[in-house]
Amino acid sequence: MKPISVASALSVAYLGWRSLGWPLIHDAPLFHYIGWLLAEGAVPYRDVFDVNMPGVYLLHWALVATVGPGDVVWRLFDLGWLALTSGLLVAYATPLGGRRAAVAAGLVFALLHLAGGAWRAGQRDFLLCVLLLSGAWGVARSWECRGALPPLGWSGLALGAGMMIKPLAGLFWLGCAAAGALGADTVLLISPLLLLLVAWGLVFASFRISGLRAPGRLEVLESFWDERGSGRGAESGRGG
Repeated sequence: MKPISVASALSVAYLGWRSLGWPLIHDAPLFHYIGWLLAEGAVPYRDVFDVNMPGVYLLHWALVATVGPGDVVWRLFDLGWLALTSGLLVAYATPLGGRRAAVAAGLVFALLHLAGGAWRAGQRDFLLCVLLLSGAWGVARSWECRGALPPLGWSGLALGAGMMIKPLAGLFWLGCAAAGALGADTVLLISPLLLLLVAWGLVFASFRISGLRAPGRLEVLESFWDERGSGRGAESGRGG
């Protein structure tokens, strides 16, 4: 391993250790609060008003409900997600530029994230990286396997989860669907259709999960689009 790679790895380790003291700041406390409300029985877009997609709330709800809130929990989650992203980047880039270049890519990504400060912890764009990489990798595997459908299936699953976090991930999905169709050979139409069904099925399933306790489940979806259109910030609308 080259000296610059060793220095980068040591820098990542040092910055990761220093980041253990980062507080819960920026968007994370708001989403943590919404996650806590969901754990208490609230329904998003009915009892809690915010303009974000449901995947963010479900993630924070799962974290708060299983492990609990707090700075340390959020730091460990962020570092674990960073390790997953960097590892996936290494695996994806290895066939493209070799092991050394792939490891360098993973280290640079980790350095950029950790050097940015506490406000970058758990940001939605950061969370998206794992899902977008998984989607691209699935399409690449389908090409390598002459249009195999299973990789396109988990690619659509990953990209659908990405659209649950930020809808702009749908643009990336369109590119992946086109690439999957080009490499599909005899299943030219089935492959992008599979991506479409899996991805959007997951998106709308999230609204169903969000509204399981709502008296009218379709009202949850309608409230979501009302909030997106009005642009109101998050506030608790739970009555007495």
